[in-house]
Amino acid sequence: MSQAQLVLISIALLSLILIPGVLLINYFFNYAPKKSEEISELRLEKTRLKMKLLFLLNDWINSNNYSLEQVVIKLSTTHKIVTEILNQRVDKFTIDQLIDLVLLTGQALDITTKNNNQ
Repeated sequence: MSQAQLVLISIALLSLILIPGVLLINYFFNYAPKKSEEISELRLEKTRLKMKLLFLLNDWINSNNYSLEQVVIKLSTTHKIVTEILNQRVDKFTIDQLIDLVLLTGQALDITTKNNNQ
C-alpha cells in the first residue's frame, strides 16, 4: 500500500470515530437543557400543590383555633410535624403525606387537572 492510501484510510477511520462523538456531544448540549427545564417545571408544579395542601391544613388549624397539642392528637402525629405544617415547610413533606393529613381533618379533596399545552 502506498503512503497516500494509508493516509486516506486513516482519515476515513478517524471520521468514522469522530462524527458519532460530535453528534453525541451536539445532542447533549442542545437537548439536555430542555429536559432539565421540564424537570424544573415538574418540581415547581409539585411545590405548588404541596403549598395548597399546607394552606388547607393551616386554614383548618386556624379556623378551629386548635392548639399545637390538639392538632397533634387529631392528626395522630408529632409536634415536629405540626410545627413544620405551621411553618409551611414544603420540603419536609411528600404530596402523599399531605393528602393523608388533609383527609384526617375531615376535608374532602377534589382534584382537577388542566392541559397546559393548549
